Amino acid sequence: MNFFQRRKILKQANLLDLTPYRIMDDEMEDGMVNVLLPRFNSRFWGPKLQPLLAPHKKFIKIKLDEFGSETWMLMDGKTSVGQIAEKLREKFGDRIEPVHDRLGRFISMMYEQRYISFNELKN
Repeated sequence: MNFFQRRKILKQANLLDLTPYRIMDDEMEDGMVNVLLPRFNSRFWGPKLQPLLAPHKKFIKIKLDEFGSETWMLMDGKTSVGQIAEKLREKFGDRIEPVHDRLGRFISMMYEQRYISFNELKN
């Protein structure tokens, strides 16, 4: 599916009805999630240079805070954004308000950076 087809689907959809899933790998560190991005992401250089790096230098770690970590773990491909918002509200209470605005911005940013995608965009 090309960019324009995906954008058309996302423009017509309600964000709360979409079902996100993680594309990137992650690791837990002190109860927080680190999203692991391959250091070399290009199709040409990636396969050639990635194996030459030391194991601890193969990835760039994106460290998420407690809200981001909890959201990341809830993006399992089965839970909709609306359900994630309710679970976050139950766990964090007033500290996460306004939950829909914060969650919408976070998920949009993760999608734009290609860390996640949505089941509705699968072919």
